[in-house]
Amino acid sequence: MSLQLAAQEQLESRTRKDALRGTESVLADVMRDARTDVATALPLRGDVLLQLVGATGAAVCTGSGIQTVGVTPSPTQLAAIVHWLTQQGSTGILHTDSLGRRHVPAADYADVASGLLAMTLPGTPLSYVFWFRPEVVRTVTWAGDPAKVVEVGGRLHPRHSFDAWREVVRARARPWSRVDIEAAEDLRRRAIEADLVKQIARAEKAITLRDEMVAVLSHDLKSPLQVLGLAVASLAPRITGDVDAQATLARIQRSVSRMDGLIHDLLDLAKIEAGRFEVTQTPISVSALVSEVMAMLIPIAEAKSVALTWIGDGEAAVVADAARMFQVLSNLIGNAVKFTPAGGSVTLDATRIEGWVRFAVRDTGPGIVASELANIFDRYWQARRVQNAGTGLGLYIAKGIVEAHGGQIWAESELAAGATFFFTLPPAPR
Repeated sequence: MSLQLAAQEQLESRTRKDALRGTESVLADVMRDARTDVATALPLRGDVLLQLVGATGAAVCTGSGIQTVGVTPSPTQLAAIVHWLTQQGSTGILHTDSLGRRHVPAADYADVASGLLAMTLPGTPLSYVFWFRPEVVRTVTWAGDPAKVVEVGGRLHPRHSFDAWREVVRARARPWSRVDIEAAEDLRRRAIEADLVKQIARAEKAITLRDEMVAVLSHDLKSPLQVLGLAVASLAPRITGDVDAQATLARIQRSVSRMDGLIHDLLDLAKIEAGRFEVTQTPISVSALVSEVMAMLIPIAEAKSVALTWIGDGEAAVVADAARMFQVLSNLIGNAVKFTPAGGSVTLDATRIEGWVRFAVRDTGPGIVASELANIFDRYWQARRVQNAGTGLGLYIAKGIVEAHGGQIWAESELAAGATFFFTLPPAPR
């Protein structure tokens, strides 16, 4: 008999699960088509939502408000349940057939919601889906009164010892079955999957819009900047005797150059993050590349009384994009000069090692705090050791350029002992 009962229960569970598949699919489609929060779409098919677990009422509580279906507690009472679950740190699925025993205020509306099946969805704030069942008042017949006083002594009398005792049970709903709980768990999984799909779609759309905006802005800004730069260049010869005017024009020219650099950085940033950053690699002499960079930066270093030297392998060659590597080297050496105090030194080295050409830019500056060293190549990172350090895109873009060549870039430093930036490039075939 027990085997037959177990088999019958399993058969009924499988039959109900099969019947619920269509119900779950309907709710999954509703969540997939939702324009905003997936949970807010569930009440659109309230009948199916109730049918899923055999509830008489349901509520969806999100940061945008509360929606109800069927017979439920009041909005204030629902908000109190949300607060209670939040305080409990409840996540996933919670179920009870006697809510009033766990959440005392619920005893006042036991006729509506003695049974609670709650589903928590991740987010900020958390979202909740509640299903409710009302109390089922029933009379339980016991073999005897558990509160009856035991008589010590005398003889037991069967007519009185086994008198039936009846108890009226209230504030309990029809219990949630394993199938009900599994249906809620499956719906939660589908809701999380649908939300992830929407988050990815929103992120991709945001990236596309950002790239389009950067492209438009860069195009629209380049033309007036070019006009401004040409105007400054044409005015310079006409005011050779006016020192103040020349200083003003010089400041304007520096600002134009800086804005032009920012535009190029934004374009590079968009390409790197979109995975569309491309380089044209050809064999390049390391000494030729370094000479060009040094010619530009030695005057800047001398103005700061910083010694800038090159001690690398003059015969080494790499396969790289010359313009992009000029950008990387000028950024790394320029930063080293900027952070090195007067009387210090910056050294550039290039060595063939383990199938790569390894570049190293060493300075005798203040070094980098260990807690910041791991983040220096992050987007918008700025060194805390100086003010007006820039946009924080230089090292991020340098990393993108080096990795586009198949190389690696990293830094080593000790506080008050300078810093060394390394990067590798593939060597040119001999």
